[in-house]
Amino acid sequence: MTRIKNAPNQRYLDTQRFDWESDETLVDRRNRLPNRIWRFIRSGWWWKLLLIAFIIALFDANFMVAFLTFLGIAIQIIAFMSLIVLQFVAIFWFLSRTRQYEIMPGA
Repeated sequence: MTRIKNAPNQRYLDTQRFDWESDETLVDRRNRLPNRIWRFIRSGWWWKLLLIAFIIALFDANFMVAFLTFLGIAIQIIAFMSLIVLQFVAIFWFLSRTRQYEIMPGA
């Protein structure tokens, strides 16, 4: 292990923290507990709502029938809309592939 000896008139290195290091940044403010809880609630409320509805449906048969009916209709609507979007994607994909053909008589 080495020892560093300073000269008699040499100043020591100041190891204090800079002023900007103790300032609160935007990231620090966003990582506070209330903001984290609000982000958790806001980030996926539909999954939590669906889970709560499913748990309630496990205890009530009439609610389960209504829940499954609604879920089936929602899945059909999502599938139908996906097919429409897929059709437009395919149409514009084929339209973007322009070709120029030369048709020569007798060929």
